[in-house]
Amino acid sequence: MAEEAASPERGGAGPPASPAAPSPLATFGREVVAVAGPVSACMLLTVLLVRILIPDGASEEAQATVRIATFYYHERATDSAGTKFAGGLVNALIFAGTVGAMTVVLFLLFKYRCTKVIYGYFAVAGFSIYFSMTGALALSLIEHFGVAVDYVTFTFVLYNFAIVGVLAVFFAPAPITMKQGYLVVTGTVTAFVFTFIPAWTTWILLGMMAVYDIIVVLAPGGPLKALVELADERDEPIPALVYETRPEAPRADGIHQLAAGPPPRRARAAAAAEAAELGEGRARTGGGGRASEAGGSAATDLEGADVEADLEADLEDAPLIAGPREVRLRERGEGRAGAGGDAEAGDEEDFLPDSLKLGLGDFIFYSIMVGRASMYDMMTAFSCYVAILAGLGGTLAALAIVRKALPALPFSIALGIAFYFLTRLCLEPFAVPLSTQLLYF
Repeated sequence: MAEEAASPERGGAGPPASPAAPSPLATFGREVVAVAGPVSACMLLTVLLVRILIPDGASEEAQATVRIATFYYHERATDSAGTKFAGGLVNALIFAGTVGAMTVVLFLLFKYRCTKVIYGYFAVAGFSIYFSMTGALALSLIEHFGVAVDYVTFTFVLYNFAIVGVLAVFFAPAPITMKQGYLVVTGTVTAFVFTFIPAWTTWILLGMMAVYDIIVVLAPGGPLKALVELADERDEPIPALVYETRPEAPRADGIHQLAAGPPPRRARAAAAAEAAELGEGRARTGGGGRASEAGGSAATDLEGADVEADLEADLEDAPLIAGPREVRLRERGEGRAGAGGDAEAGDEEDFLPDSLKLGLGDFIFYSIMVGRASMYDMMTAFSCYVAILAGLGGTLAALAIVRKALPALPFSIALGIAFYFLTRLCLEPFAVPLSTQLLYF
């Protein structure tokens, strides 16, 4: 938009130029960082816990505690490779079938509007994670480092931590950073417990879950796909553990609207009213279209109208809510392209939208892979970490192109498994002797 020249008699500057729209690459980089940060934190905490508490892997007794992943076969060091593979495959199939059955039950409960049952289950599961599993992990760390603490204080702090976590994640409005922190803790604790699974079962399970993710998200009639479509049709949020970045459009009061709150349509209506008030305040100008003396550097009427129109166009398009192990994006391109008549400009501006939502299951399986790799050596763990971030970036790039939901596990898991075995079998035997003997060619 061409800016009006400064008025000579006023002697001041004209309306400030509108900030240039960020380039697609800058937008893409910001979105990747917004997701890679919490994912990296979850993987780093898992690796630290593994290296501190179980650097050589869990014992056979501890492996049996993860019953859902060792229901059929308990791996032993003396078993043959064929026995380990067959047993691990059956365990992975049982695990994937259980997760699939739970997803179907979640869909049926949501379809028949039994949301109170869903939230009741999440409340019990969340309290179990924050109180029992986190408490057991904290006790192990206290014992390892020899920290002196009495049981009364420990129980009091842990109970309050669990109650606040359940309320912040599922029920009560809370700062978005608090919810994000609790979700990272949830992913870390769960991933650490799943690192007790034996090695063969772990790698087969990771591959099986990547295939399962493709089926439930992309296949016609997949339970997760049907769940998301039903939520979009009803314009209702899906009650699920989802990490939301909201890098560009947080609420002014810093409070994030949780799934237990009002439906998105009413939330968008309230936000539209607030945006209209902000637009009116920013659009007040003096005569002649120039900024008034009282307004100082306020925008012109035309600029204020453009800002308000953009905000309304953003709020008209419903955000796409992610289910477990699924990345969803908020799409805005159609409204602006239709209003401006310039489809190419709209596509370039909306290369990536405002908010990213990543299922917490992705955090968990990423961290399981890196934690398992760290039991071998840190070079292998770092290779898996880089591969996972590369796969996540590839998933975001694909989302920006296809503009539809894509599973977040396949790219990252495939690259992570490939990098793990390439590093362990090829790079590590070559690089470690060179570094220890200081011999390079």
